[in-house]
Formats: sequence, C-alpha cells, structure tokens
Amino acid sequence: MNDDKVRLLFEALNMKTFRPTQAQEFFHLSVSPPQGGPVVDVIRLKESSNFYIIAMGIQIAEDHLQKLSSMKPEERGEFLLNIQKEALLNGVDIATLPLGQQVPQVIQLTKAIFDVADENDFLETFVKVRNIGIFIMLSFTTKLGQPSSQGKGLHFI
Repeated sequence: MNDDKVRLLFEALNMKTFRPTQAQEFFHLSVSPPQGGPVVDVIRLKESSNFYIIAMGIQIAEDHLQKLSSMKPEERGEFLLNIQKEALLNGVDIATLPLGQQVPQVIQLTKAIFDVADENDFLETFVKVRNIGIFIMLSFTTKLGQPSSQGKGLHFI
C-alpha cells in the first residue's frame, strides 16, 4: 500500500481524515468516525520508510488526574498495570507520559506495520490500536466516573 491508498481506504469507509497542522512527518493522516470519536493517526516518518506507525494519544481529563492522584499508590499502580498489560498482550506498545511520573497525563499507544500489501492486515492493526484505546477510556470511566471535561485533538478520559 502507498500513502494514497491508505487515505482512499479510510475515505471509502466514510471516515473523517485530515493532516494535523503541526505534523512534521512525511505522511501523517488523522482518522476518526464521521460523527466524531476516537482519533487514530497513521504515520510514515520519511519518504523512504517501509512501515507505518498506527498511533493513538489519550489525554487524561483533569478530574481523572485528581482521582488518580488521590488513590492509594498500590491501587493506582495495579489499575495502570492492568491497562498496560492489556495493551502489551495485544501487541500494542504503550507509554505513559511524562515518563517516570506516578500519575500519567497522557497515554500513547503505537504499533508499527511493515511492508503492507493487504488492506485487511492494515485495518486489523488500525482497529487493534483503536480498540485498546477504547478499552483504556472505558477502564478510566468505569473506575473513576464520567469525566466532566472533554478535550480537543487528543481524547480526554
């Protein structure tokens, strides 16, 4: 697949696609459902890159940050570890940012896909990253309640 085919694939699925204004990569396409919802990014770093990175950034809502901060360290650690394990068991890389903080402000999910020849393989990887992101959002909402604030760009949970 090439960049045009990737864009056309999501447009054929009636997904909303756009290039973020701050994007510096050779190819960067943000994709979301037409009615709104989780944004997943498809990135090719350089023209010579033979892989795409499927990425999703989730910014944690302010009231969830406060609730996470007030949790006992053991309970917070177990909650975050369960989220991280779910991502890793599904082959999705996960990073909590800023690094080294007990209470993350952003969760970043990524998965690289190489030598994409088949649209189904590409979509499977895309959906896997999106589904882990939705799982994380639901985990936060189930554990900490519905957030009062909603974000722009990154999804707030």
